[in-house]
Amino acid sequence: MFKNKNEFSIKRKINVLHVIERLPLDGGAENLLLVLAKNIDRSKFNLIFCCFIDGGYVAERLVDEGFKVVCLGNHRKRYFYKKIIELVRLMKADKIDIVHTHLILANMWGAVGAYMSKVPVICKTEHGIMTDLRTNCNRILDKFYSRIIYVSKSQREIFKGETYDPLKHVVIYNAFNEDHFAINKPRENIRSLYGFSNDDIVVGIVGRLVLQKGHDYLFIACKEIKNIYRGIKMLIVGSGSEEIRLKELARVFGLDALFLSGRNDIPELMRSMDIYVQPSLEEPFGIAIVEAMYSGLPVIATGVGGIPEIIKDGETGILVPPQDSKALANALLSLIENPGLARTMGERGREVAASRFSGRRYAMDMERLYSSLVEGRRR
Repeated sequence: MFKNKNEFSIKRKINVLHVIERLPLDGGAENLLLVLAKNIDRSKFNLIFCCFIDGGYVAERLVDEGFKVVCLGNHRKRYFYKKIIELVRLMKADKIDIVHTHLILANMWGAVGAYMSKVPVICKTEHGIMTDLRTNCNRILDKFYSRIIYVSKSQREIFKGETYDPLKHVVIYNAFNEDHFAINKPRENIRSLYGFSNDDIVVGIVGRLVLQKGHDYLFIACKEIKNIYRGIKMLIVGSGSEEIRLKELARVFGLDALFLSGRNDIPELMRSMDIYVQPSLEEPFGIAIVEAMYSGLPVIATGVGGIPEIIKDGETGILVPPQDSKALANALLSLIENPGLARTMGERGREVAASRFSGRRYAMDMERLYSSLVEGRRR
């Protein structure tokens, strides 16, 4: 069924194929692959990337970094099997040792292609929240995986099911790319570019404009305190199905809100903020929170999902209950009225982000995992 174990005894790079649906600009899973690519030890690992549907900004950046990126043909749905054939050919031609899949569609067909190609090791990272479709797919396909990687302990608790195996189900926290945050522009210049003065209090949020992210509760909180602090302004970064409704809600509430989407300058945008807020209803991890912490921002977030694994309440940020605009307003007021507290939280948060969630730490964790899986096939 699988390659001869003796093949691994030859000292060569480990060929790892990452299979994902597409590689756009604004995807957390997609950007994580770019972080891995920039930090992996390329003397030991050869990463190849396959887009099941199409490429995008991240695909272009990977090519710029010297990696092979393959986008499968845009076949009609009834000819979908042709993509599987192309995937099998790719795996065989590049002598893939490990297939690592991401997101539902790639998890499904990547596992099938790997099995058909007799690839020795198959693993996947679960990036999102539990859905009925994901539950059904996992029940069928999880038996094919050598390792299942979760982005937080909270996510693993939700996903693990009745067949939980601590060796097979592992947690590797997401990471950000520190190099992107080496900004030389003065903060005042960045703020003025977006119409923010030094006296303004800029409250920011980065993420998809969907109900899961809880923007409504932040808007209500800012509406409550704007009569006390006239300088409150909002910077909302992201796009999604709720964009039109949220823009209208901001107008009705009389909020001074700037909406931006399709950005590749998140570090600069965060540098223009004073407080970062993540009012999510569900959140497997929360990479934007880590980026805000590394930017030195005080962070307010809901204590859901993997967020409490990132923030220590009262030290590196403030945790509030979900769907509680009053608690959000009180937290905002505490930081606005206590700039020393805000500054201290920002400094501590930056230290935690740098030590626990760096790109190199993530790459080293993945290197250890890949090496252990290949070593396991040698025995």
